[in-house]
Amino acid sequence: MKILIADDSSIIRESLGKLISRNNPEAVITNAVNVRDAINKICEQNPDLIVLDLTMPGGDGFDVLREVQKRERKTTVILLTNYATDVNRKRGEQAKADFFFDKTDEFYKVIDVIKQKKESGRQQVFWYKKQGQIFRKNLNGI
Repeated sequence: MKILIADDSSIIRESLGKLISRNNPEAVITNAVNVRDAINKICEQNPDLIVLDLTMPGGDGFDVLREVQKRERKTTVILLTNYATDVNRKRGEQAKADFFFDKTDEFYKVIDVIKQKKESGRQQVFWYKKQGQIFRKNLNGI
């Protein structure tokens, strides 16, 4: 799984990166420090999941989220912020963020989302394999 952590705080990027790596050693983690950097890395790397701060140099996380929404590929976006106000939560919902977490007490929920995403991916692979077996069986009967 490719994960982009977009946050101007090196402490958050490093802490979250270590937490994700410890729980998901196969994850490929990339960091972005500002809005332009985040948008460039999204275009270049097509991450499966983005952890996005709201306040960054060069704009805000909603600018990045708008760019993600323009793309055809579905990317899971987690807004992770110190500014978890009702107004920001509503803006996140309107901008179609998948999750909105407060850095102060919901930091570890990022790991739960990654686990859910991995599990749903496994279920899709199983479903496709099962469909392939059924398809081959039906072809053999022709």
